Amino acid sequence: MNSSNVSQTPISSTTVQCPANGVTIEDQIRTVDKVIREFDHSRKSLDSIGRRLDDLHDVIKRYRDFLGYEKSRRDPTLYKTSNADPPSVHNESICGTIGNLTAQLTQEWTEKLRNIHNSLNVATASTTLSQQRPSER
Repeated sequence: MNSSNVSQTPISSTTVQCPANGVTIEDQIRTVDKVIREFDHSRKSLDSIGRRLDDLHDVIKRYRDFLGYEKSRRDPTLYKTSNADPPSVHNESICGTIGNLTAQLTQEWTEKLRNIHNSLNVATASTTLSQQRPSER
């Protein structure tokens, strides 16, 4: 293309309007920049949620490993048949404590997971709203 055919007159972005809706290109750029910022915020929120899920998974996995270790330390006859020797008071006490601890931790983990799900729903909702056109809201 010959450069002499290109107009050398500068065009101000504030005066260029889209004839169909009367919105300037500068306004459109601001709108797109806002959407980009919202997506970046949502992505960072999702990354944070992913890290929280990974941390929770690691804690639960370590506790599962602990339970496996404790099971192997207890009297093996407790886990074999219903006609096994009666459990010792010591083992019964430890198993009861572990049962209570498991119930408490399960409740805490469930609450943490619920909070993570709620965070995910908030992040997803803000992304969905930012993707909609104003006429769809």
